[in-house]
Amino acid sequence: MNDKAFCQNHPMAASIANCSNCDHALCGMCATFTENEVLCETCVDIRDTQKFVTTKSTQLEQPERPVIVEPLLTEAAGQGPRKNKSNQQTFQWGITIFASGIIAFQLFVASRNDYVPMDTAEIIQQNAVAPLESCISIFREIGSLLRRNQIPDESLSCDRSGTPNIISREADDIIVSYPHPDFYGYSQIYVSRSNPEPTLVE
Repeated sequence: MNDKAFCQNHPMAASIANCSNCDHALCGMCATFTENEVLCETCVDIRDTQKFVTTKSTQLEQPERPVIVEPLLTEAAGQGPRKNKSNQQTFQWGITIFASGIIAFQLFVASRNDYVPMDTAEIIQQNAVAPLESCISIFREIGSLLRRNQIPDESLSCDRSGTPNIISREADDIIVSYPHPDFYGYSQIYVSRSNPEPTLVE
């Protein structure tokens, strides 16, 4: 029998146990029995909060899934048809002009606001990284659709050049490839139903 005669919260009620955490006397209404201990309502909330924080911390510490980069494979290995050089050059010129316009605008705004302009090479690097991250994100969405046995819509593309993604089949697998990977410095960017994580081939 508990050595404290009355409940901490209900002085008129006899205690049946003490809280394993704070040692408060508890009556039958206030005691919460677990597998290994008896807790009061306050200590139950504390334990739940601790579990929640531990779970979230563990999730945040897990590393992000890495992007797969494979070595260059020859066309003879069945890696898709040759791309139209004329379309590629037109697309590259369009992107170059667009990027130059962004750089000029940033320099103009910086000079108007008396800011120290960024180094041109740094601006070019930033403007190149952002589209690649966006393209990888779009291909992750395409991979998710393939994994659910759905064919992605042509609107899911990394650019607005009007050139659709290349969809090919190998046995039971479906592969979706980006038609202009050389813009990002790669020979292939693709996902497949068997591997929905974007793969970048140098």
